[in-house]
Amino acid sequence: MEQFERIRRDRRVEGLSIRALAKRHKVHRRTVREALASATPPARKTPERERPVFGPYEPIVQESLSRVVDEKSHSGGDGPVFGVSAGCCDRRRVTPLL
Repeated sequence: MEQFERIRRDRRVEGLSIRALAKRHKVHRRTVREALASATPPARKTPERERPVFGPYEPIVQESLSRVVDEKSHSGGDGPVFGVSAGCCDRRRVTPLL
C-alpha cells in the first residue's frame, strides 16, 4: 500500500517515467503500471494446490493412522508411533520413560 503511494507521488511530483519509477523502487514495470492505475494493490491470490503424488493415497493413510491411534491410545500401550514402527526395531531394547 505504501509502495503504491510512493510510486504515485514520485510520478506526480517528479514526473518520472515508468522505467525510472521501476528502477527507483526496485519493482517490475508491470507493478508501476498497476500502481498508477489504482491506488490500492490488487488482492493476493492464494493458489489451491493439489497433492498429485500423495492425493490418491491420503484416505488410506488417514484410515490406517486413525485405526492405529484408536488401538494403542485406549489400551494404554506404547502409543501410535510404536505401533507403526514396531517392525523396524527390537521391542526388548526400548526402555520405558517412567
